[in-house]
Amino acid sequence: MHHFSLHWFLLAIFALHFFSGCGVNRQRSNLQNPQAESSILQTCIENAIALDDSLGKVRNHACETLPLAIAIQQYADGLQWIDYTTCPLKFSAAFEAHRQAWLQMIPYLQKYPEHRGEMHYLFGEFEKGPDSATFKPLLKNIWDTWAVIEEAMKD
Repeated sequence: MHHFSLHWFLLAIFALHFFSGCGVNRQRSNLQNPQAESSILQTCIENAIALDDSLGKVRNHACETLPLAIAIQQYADGLQWIDYTTCPLKFSAAFEAHRQAWLQMIPYLQKYPEHRGEMHYLFGEFEKGPDSATFKPLLKNIWDTWAVIEEAMKD
């Protein structure tokens, strides 16, 4: 098994175990107390953001040894582990839109399987590259969808 594939597998197992309690066992009917409901919603949001942060750190460096398209696919696959059961619907929808924005980047990146380096460095190279007119709107969509997540976190 490739070094990063093993690392990714172990991270996914950890994330599944750690975040599996994010809300699966909680019933909406138990959310009669507004303060308790707010706390449960906030916990779900915090857990989703924590998982995204962990997966993002792996993604950012996975492309030092893997094609960036594969690193982003693994990141997007990992985001599917987020349990939105007790998250606000606006937040859940925003996060799924963000995941889809990442997936939309993959076909562009598949044209450059040989590029290696930290993800933000590679993105800087693509922004200056000959195909930047295609890349920039894809990247803008990722940042725009993240802004929607941040707004949903305030509600």
